[in-house]
Amino acid sequence: MSEYIGCPGLILQDILQQANVLEKFLMDSCTLLMSSISVMEAGSIKEQTQQGQMITRVAFLYAPLSFVTSIFGMNVKEINGSPLPVWVPVAAFLVVSTCTLGIFFLWRRKPRSI
Repeated sequence: MSEYIGCPGLILQDILQQANVLEKFLMDSCTLLMSSISVMEAGSIKEQTQQGQMITRVAFLYAPLSFVTSIFGMNVKEINGSPLPVWVPVAAFLVVSTCTLGIFFLWRRKPRSI
C-alpha cells in the first residue's frame, strides 16, 4: 500500500480493475447457476412426463373394462338371475379391448408432424 501514498488516481484504477474482475466472476457464476438450474428442471420435467405416460397407459387399460362394467353392471344370470349369461360381458370386454388396442396401435403408427 505504500506505493499508493499521495496518488489517489492509482488507487482508483486498482479498485476499478478489481471491481471489473469481480463483476466478471459474478456474471460467470450466475450463468453457471442458471445453467445448473435448467439442467435440474429438465430432469424433473422428464420424470413428470414418464409418470404421466404411465398413468395414461394404466387408464388406457382400464377404460374398456370400465365401459363394459358400466353397461352390464351386475346384470348376469349367475349373480341376480338375469337372462344374460356371464360370458356376454366377458365377450363384450374382449371386443372393446381389441378395438381399443387396434386404435392405439394405429395411432402410434401414424406419422407425427412437427
